[in-house]
Amino acid sequence: MTLPFTLNSPQGSTKGEVKRLRLAGFIPVSIQRKGTETKHYQIETAPLQEFLRVHGRTALVDFVIMPGGIRQRGIMQSMQRDGISLKIQQATFKLVNLEDTLQTDVPIVFTGHPTMANAGEAVVLHQLERLDIECTQGNLPEHILVDVTNLHPGGSVRVSDIPVSAHYKIVTPQDTVLASLTRTRGGSATQTTAESGAGSA
Repeated sequence: MTLPFTLNSPQGSTKGEVKRLRLAGFIPVSIQRKGTETKHYQIETAPLQEFLRVHGRTALVDFVIMPGGIRQRGIMQSMQRDGISLKIQQATFKLVNLEDTLQTDVPIVFTGHPTMANAGEAVVLHQLERLDIECTQGNLPEHILVDVTNLHPGGSVRVSDIPVSAHYKIVTPQDTVLASLTRTRGGSATQTTAESGAGSA
């Protein structure tokens, strides 16, 4: 679980003030909520950039809004980056409620070890790292487990192999390959590839 980001009252409104704000390691942030007026704050740049690098733009972000220490949760709506440095220049977030339906993505955690992979005769290839899902904020999973224990050479695990959950809906196409097993010794890998190609012709 990540620590919440602190939102403080903005310290600049003119172009010069905003430029100095960015040089000091902060960026302006707008917070939107349906039925209310957009509010403006500032946030520390580096931690936000690292969060987005690890979790992606569609992850939920926890905020502590100052003054008052009000805790809120939001999801990114838009972002502006510098064309040269690619550093974030400005961001807009939408606040969400527990009952709000979200469309986001979560990381895949692969579990299990195929026998041939343990013996060094094959290697598991991960084709995808995250899954697109739809759920309420209260049911958002930290990750989705994918078991690769029963993989065999030339075989694969697809989205359709993941058990259906009552808490979220996976919207990534069902035929999407998540992981496969490939031989590593001698000409076995070539043979497997050739057989797979022949079978699909």
